[in-house]
Amino acid sequence: MGESTRITILVMVFCDVAALNIGNLCGALPSAYTSIYVFCLLVRCATVQKFALAMRFGMSQSSYYLGPDKSSSGNASDFLRWNKQTAILLGTSLALIEAGQYGPKVEEFLEVYLNTPGLLQEDVTKALLARGAARRAAAETLMAKAQQDIHVLARLDPSNRQVKSLLQLSKQPHFGEEPVYHRVPLEIWDRVASYIPRHFLRTWLFVSTFYRDIAQRHIFSAVDLHLGEDHEHRNRALDFFDRVREDSTFARKIKKLRLHWSCEEGDTFDLMARIFRTVLPEFSTLREFQWIGYPELRADMVQAVFAHHPNVQSLGLIGWHFDAIGISSLNNLHSLTLRAEDDDGLADMAELLTTLNANSSTLTHLCLSAYLARPHSWDSAFQSPTIDNLTRLDLVDTEISHYVLRRVVTCSERLTHLTLHGTFEDPRGAEVLFGADHLFLVVGHDDDMPLHRAVVQFVGQRKRLRRLDLGRCPWELVAMVLPELDGLRAVRVRIGRVVESVIDALTEALSEHLVALHLCAVVADKPVESYVSYFKKFHSLSVLHLDTISIGTETMKRPQPTILNEKELRRETDKWMNAAKKVAAALQSVDFLGWQGERYVVARRDNNSDVAHPTSHSHHHSSTHPPSNTHLTHSHGRSGSIQGSIGRRSQASADTDIELKELPPRRRLDTGFGVDLGGPDGCWLERIDVPIDYELVGGDDT
Repeated sequence: MGESTRITILVMVFCDVAALNIGNLCGALPSAYTSIYVFCLLVRCATVQKFALAMRFGMSQSSYYLGPDKSSSGNASDFLRWNKQTAILLGTSLALIEAGQYGPKVEEFLEVYLNTPGLLQEDVTKALLARGAARRAAAETLMAKAQQDIHVLARLDPSNRQVKSLLQLSKQPHFGEEPVYHRVPLEIWDRVASYIPRHFLRTWLFVSTFYRDIAQRHIFSAVDLHLGEDHEHRNRALDFFDRVREDSTFARKIKKLRLHWSCEEGDTFDLMARIFRTVLPEFSTLREFQWIGYPELRADMVQAVFAHHPNVQSLGLIGWHFDAIGISSLNNLHSLTLRAEDDDGLADMAELLTTLNANSSTLTHLCLSAYLARPHSWDSAFQSPTIDNLTRLDLVDTEISHYVLRRVVTCSERLTHLTLHGTFEDPRGAEVLFGADHLFLVVGHDDDMPLHRAVVQFVGQRKRLRRLDLGRCPWELVAMVLPELDGLRAVRVRIGRVVESVIDALTEALSEHLVALHLCAVVADKPVESYVSYFKKFHSLSVLHLDTISIGTETMKRPQPTILNEKELRRETDKWMNAAKKVAAALQSVDFLGWQGERYVVARRDNNSDVAHPTSHSHHHSSTHPPSNTHLTHSHGRSGSIQGSIGRRSQASADTDIELKELPPRRRLDTGFGVDLGGPDGCWLERIDVPIDYELVGGDDT
């Protein structure tokens, strides 16, 4: 090593020591030493730069060597000088990177350093890590600036094809050696998760932090809390409130909150309500709130909700009474649900009209249900101009006046979803409306054949229908219209007598892209599981409910412990469950199985693996549709071929065990929203709209 090089190294060492000592003094006397400190750093950086360039470009190949002098005998002083040289290069590079001054100079320093032989592995790791992080940060900064330029250019010249192609390029390059979840954008995984039922999405929680974050965002976006006399449910709800209060990140994941109350007024209710008021402000991203059950939502709680969440977009009041005085103060509602089923409510029915008028510019979905002994009518509410802006309207379990029916006709141009389930004051007038081609309606009149014929004729002209349930409409009329509706993806039919020819006609009339099917047989010649082979053509079928009221004189409902002894109950229950498993084993696409009024999740376990896995993720995901007893919806361009392409799979091997996990019983008042059936098609198909006072024995809700 030449004399000039040694002098250069001494200058760098001197500047390094001087800067270190003066830097320590700057903490006490910054005004006196700051200028000297900066000068030493500048001298050091300039010296190191010249030294690196000289070693890289000015020396010959034989002299491009930073280490002990080859001509020397390799004594300790040579190694000491060599270590100091490499330490100076590394320290200077790291200092510049930490100061945010990464650039060509740092690249040159690190290039010389990394080409030096005999470096310690931990030092090389430190250098590569620092350079990699700095390069990535610089690349992201340049990419962000490039995106800004592209967007500015897009505003200046929107028709430029090169600009459009640049906008479609990925923002970050992905390399083949990276894990797959790094190469696939987060938006794609988020989209995949949206098609997976929450019951199966829970397995993502144990894969990695990447998948856990995605799963948590979907699982906790909608939360149902049951607050009542049951200690387990109540303690679970209180633990949830504690988590929300302590973890703001978790609280921000919750977009929909549904509280199910089932307790008497008293100290317990007052305590839980007070706790809820204290935690209510923590739900900073709350968009939908529902109060379900008894005690009902009252004025004080309405004020609390309005104080902390004045911009809530969806409000549901589902219970026995209508006591929500003051809900008209909410003026950003997109959806309003009011279902009252008793006669001593405190709120004036005019409160509803005031609420509709206050949300005339935003409200698009209205669901009304009232089985009230006190005089009531929707006529005043339907005088609001908000009715003209609705796209979804549901009148369930209520009396529908001729004025309301005529009002619906006048606003039918914007309606895409409509449910009328109740009693018409003038059935003949409704028949005339069905005969006219104005809107689609289905009603709950069971034995009115002229009305059913008008409905079937009307339905047959709606080629884009996605879901169909005509209630107790005779099968002969339903069979006439099914072949004409290729877009159906969710169907519920009730057949008086099931034989093989009827099942064959049903399956032939339905599209192979069917997603959900509910078949109710009043009488069957033989067990319905014997017809399961006919359903194999539906490769995307994820929800199947087979319900038979009787086979001959034998009822097919679940064996009851009140009429059987323990031994007989166990034997009959095993027989009953084995029949259900036979259906699940034959249809590999089914994730949710309804069996004689009970509902199960199908879990398939490979004997060669310890992991139970779902069978299908082929679920259509969109906004939740309102429950109804007889309801039709349009597909709106979302083709069922998506489910067909996702849901196809090979047949399971003989080593797969079937396990049916029973779903929790649905509350009548929550209208099925509390149970996840994989998507809106399944939830709509298994809805319950029968009032709580009229619950039918055995789960026959058709």
